[in-house]
Amino acid sequence: MPFRRLAEISATLCGALSIALILVPGLFEHLFGLDPSVAGEVMARRSGVLFAPLALILWTVRDLPEGELRHNFANAVFVMMSGLVLLGIGEWLAGRVGPGIFLAVAVAAVLAVLYALTLRRRG
Repeated sequence: MPFRRLAEISATLCGALSIALILVPGLFEHLFGLDPSVAGEVMARRSGVLFAPLALILWTVRDLPEGELRHNFANAVFVMMSGLVLLGIGEWLAGRVGPGIFLAVAVAAVLAVLYALTLRRRG
């Protein structure tokens, strides 16, 4: 997949996550099988704020030419997506989240693989 398209998909996903985490944090409590709490909603909203600039950055860098900066950026997103996969699986194995976490894990895993392929192409 071309870097431009991958960055656009990632930006759209981060934008959607940002909006959902800020406006309906309870959706994630329900989806991931978490007990509702004020602390959870506060942290979800704060996470939503963090996804907003990621969406803007991903959208902005979509037209970066092949080179070190684009490679480093793809590497950073690969690390982020891989971390989200590992964290989701770890939280599920520890019994802190329900099987709904695998929706997020699957999306992050696909993106991690696509970014890994982008990095490998540059070789």
